[in-house]
Amino acid sequence: FETNNKGDFAGGTGYTASAYFAGGNGSSATPYIINQPVHLYNLAWLQYLGFFNKTENGAYKQTYFVLGSDVDMSSSTINWTLPPIGTSNNPFIGNFDGKGYTISNLVVDNSLGDGHITRKPSTVDAISGVNIVGTFGVVGAYNLNSSYTYSSATNAVKNVTLSNVEVKTSLSSSLIGIAAGYVNAAITDVGILSSKVTINSGAAALDSTLTS
Repeated sequence: FETNNKGDFAGGTGYTASAYFAGGNGSSATPYIINQPVHLYNLAWLQYLGFFNKTENGAYKQTYFVLGSDVDMSSSTINWTLPPIGTSNNPFIGNFDGKGYTISNLVVDNSLGDGHITRKPSTVDAISGVNIVGTFGVVGAYNLNSSYTYSSATNAVKNVTLSNVEVKTSLSSSLIGIAAGYVNAAITDVGILSSKVTINSGAAALDSTLTS
């Protein structure tokens, strides 16, 4: 799933989604477990590709995630710069419970190339629809097809601390935040320590008349 991996997620033989996490099946009873940087990488990119938003029986699929430990994104030599979890095209409508753990030393960006995101799935050649950035970019309904529904009660980000996180945008117009850029859901008990946003000089806020 990383750069130079020649198989893609859906086209592989004999894969299980749990192989991309420490365990679980994404249900409320057995959520996917994230306890290493690569698991957060997999969440961010699979969400970008829309894997967790595919419809089932006329409703958007909702997936559950939990942290199983603190996750230090600088704990190896890999450059763990990620896209935001959830975009305007594929918003995060699942449930993320940090269980009181901390995600630290994460960089979030919305561009590819030198100084930006360099580690990505081999199937991704360019990034689009990412003018809303944060650790979680878009949380909750954002221009979703009105013929599909999902449980807003399930949709949540909670119980996590973000430490030394940098959220970056190179666009001239963006919505940006440390925890999230756009929220139409419950975000509770999220702590932010020693974190920052980085924007271009003269950048403007994205049109605030967004509709969900």
